[in-house]
Amino acid sequence: MRFRSWAGSEQCFSALFPPPAESLSQGGEIWAVILTGADVGVPRDPERMAPLHHAVTAAEDAGYQTGPTDCDFGAAEALGLVPTEGHAMTVSGYFDTKVDGVAAQAAFAARGIPSDVAVVQTFCLDQM
Repeated sequence: MRFRSWAGSEQCFSALFPPPAESLSQGGEIWAVILTGADVGVPRDPERMAPLHHAVTAAEDAGYQTGPTDCDFGAAEALGLVPTEGHAMTVSGYFDTKVDGVAAQAAFAARGIPSDVAVVQTFCLDQM
């Protein structure tokens, strides 16, 4: 997740949500707030993708930018998601510290959005 900057609004967002990680690295480990995950099927089932899109909207509403991915090793496992038809996709935000991850988790929970915090290994960054 990248922190969105709106003139005059940054303090409002930073008071509720911590800033995201400064940078991600291919194959690097980082703290993640995993908002949701789904076994999306093959081909991808639009109905199964709906919770992922909802999580992206929730992240954007909080001032972050993210999207569904199947490249975070450990994210699906943190949710207890074991795909049976295809592969799992998750929506996560990334933080430099566990403290920031837990703070983001609490801020999302205050908005009625459950999440998990875990260390994940990021991949697919070379495809961005």
